[in-house]
Amino acid sequence: VPSLNGEVGTDKMPSRVGGSFLKILDLDELIAPCMASYEDIMVKCATDHKWFTDITERLKVNRRTSPLFDTQRWVRNWE
Repeated sequence: VPSLNGEVGTDKMPSRVGGSFLKILDLDELIAPCMASYEDIMVKCATDHKWFTDITERLKVNRRTSPLFDTQRWVRNWE
Protein backbone atom coordinates (compact mmCIF):
# COMPACT_ATOMS: atom_id res chain seq x y z
CA VAL A 1 0.00 0.00 0.00
CA PRO A 2 1.43 3.40 -0.89
CA SER A 3 2.24 5.89 1.83
CA LEU A 4 1.27 9.56 1.72
CA ASN A 5 4.08 11.77 3.03
CA GLY A 6 4.78 15.46 2.93
CA GLU A 7 1.48 17.14 2.10
CA VAL A 8 0.05 19.46 4.73
CA GLY A 9 -2.06 17.43 7.11
CA THR A 10 -0.45 14.11 6.14
CA ASP A 11 2.78 14.44 8.09
CA LYS A 12 1.44 12.21 10.84
CA MET A 13 3.36 9.44 12.57
CA PRO A 14 1.68 6.56 10.65
CA SER A 15 2.60 8.21 7.34
CA ARG A 16 6.19 8.71 8.43
CA VAL A 17 6.45 5.11 9.69
CA GLY A 18 4.92 3.76 6.48
CA GLY A 19 7.34 5.83 4.42
CA SER A 20 10.27 4.57 6.49
CA PHE A 21 9.18 0.95 5.99
CA LEU A 22 8.92 1.49 2.24
CA LYS A 23 12.40 3.07 2.15
CA ILE A 24 13.89 0.17 4.13
CA LEU A 25 12.28 -2.24 1.67
CA ASP A 26 13.59 -0.22 -1.32
CA LEU A 27 10.07 0.59 -2.52
CA ASP A 28 10.47 4.37 -2.69
CA GLU A 29 8.15 4.58 -5.70
CA LEU A 30 5.25 3.83 -3.34
CA ILE A 31 5.89 7.00 -1.30
CA ALA A 32 3.59 9.78 -2.48
CA PRO A 33 4.37 13.42 -1.67
CA CYS A 34 0.76 14.54 -2.24
CA MET A 35 -2.76 13.18 -2.62
CA ALA A 36 -2.65 13.39 -6.44
CA SER A 37 0.50 11.25 -6.52
CA TYR A 38 -1.07 8.81 -4.06
CA GLU A 39 -4.09 8.44 -6.33
CA ASP A 40 -1.82 7.94 -9.36
CA ILE A 41 0.07 5.16 -7.55
CA MET A 42 -3.18 3.46 -6.53
CA VAL A 43 -4.48 3.59 -10.11
CA LYS A 44 -1.18 2.14 -11.34
CA CYS A 45 -1.43 -0.66 -8.75
CA ALA A 46 -4.89 -1.50 -10.02
CA THR A 47 -4.26 -1.21 -13.76
CA ASP A 48 -0.60 -2.06 -14.46
CA HIS A 49 -0.36 -5.76 -13.61
CA LYS A 50 3.31 -6.09 -14.64
CA TRP A 51 4.38 -3.13 -12.48
CA PHE A 52 2.37 -4.36 -9.50
CA THR A 53 3.79 -7.88 -9.87
CA ASP A 54 7.31 -6.41 -9.93
CA ILE A 55 6.59 -4.46 -6.74
CA THR A 56 5.18 -7.59 -5.08
CA GLU A 57 8.19 -9.69 -6.06
CA ARG A 58 10.63 -7.04 -4.84
CA LEU A 59 8.78 -6.94 -1.52
CA LYS A 60 9.07 -10.73 -1.19
CA VAL A 61 12.82 -10.65 -1.93
CA ASN A 62 13.61 -7.61 0.21
CA ARG A 63 11.57 -8.98 3.09
CA ARG A 64 14.01 -11.91 3.39
CA THR A 65 17.03 -9.62 3.86
CA SER A 66 15.56 -6.61 5.63
CA PRO A 67 16.28 -6.06 9.33
CA LEU A 68 12.69 -4.90 9.54
CA PHE A 69 11.55 -8.53 9.31
CA ASP A 70 14.42 -10.08 11.30
CA THR A 71 12.41 -11.12 14.37
CA GLN A 72 15.15 -13.31 15.83
CA ARG A 73 17.63 -10.44 15.75
CA TRP A 74 15.09 -8.12 17.34
CA VAL A 75 14.44 -10.62 20.15
CA ARG A 76 18.21 -11.09 20.74
CA ASN A 77 18.67 -7.33 21.02
CA TRP A 78 15.67 -7.01 23.30
CA GLU A 79 16.92 -9.65 25.74
